[in-house]
Amino acid sequence: MRSRYITFGVFFLCSFAVMAMAQNPSAGSGDANELKDVTTVFVDTGTDMNAHDNIIAEIRKKLREAKRDLKFVSKPEDSDIHLRFSYEVQAAYGGTNPKEMIRKTAVGKVVKILGKDRERVLMSYKGSQRNYGIKVGLGKRNPEIEFAREFVKAYLYANSKNQGQPARQLSS
Repeated sequence: MRSRYITFGVFFLCSFAVMAMAQNPSAGSGDANELKDVTTVFVDTGTDMNAHDNIIAEIRKKLREAKRDLKFVSKPEDSDIHLRFSYEVQAAYGGTNPKEMIRKTAVGKVVKILGKDRERVLMSYKGSQRNYGIKVGLGKRNPEIEFAREFVKAYLYANSKNQGQPARQLSS
């Protein structure tokens, strides 16, 4: 009798695992050297069009300085890679301020789509936490600009002539 319950429980858990895996695309990991010969890019920032425009403008500016160019497309299926940028938002309590504070952490990924439900993460970026409710000091760069600059560094390295060393990883 007990073995039936155990068997049913294992079957039940496995069916949930299969459903969860079907919902998320499998993400393998690659490296920044796969940016070689990339020509088209899709920038995904969700609904944050300001970050979208900042990322594209910074990439174009840095590539113009290096006499390079990338084509930015509006449909994800038309691109070689996707640049994904967003903020993770958390509510925090405690410390010297007993009121609720909101912490935003910038998160970015460079992803190569391999097929339906298959992708490979080439690079990732995690910015420092920013507390809102406290004045942020002057001189801090926008996280989306930092993400764009790190992408350009890796892209230029992957497409340079001296490919003897591994490409730089995005820093946080």
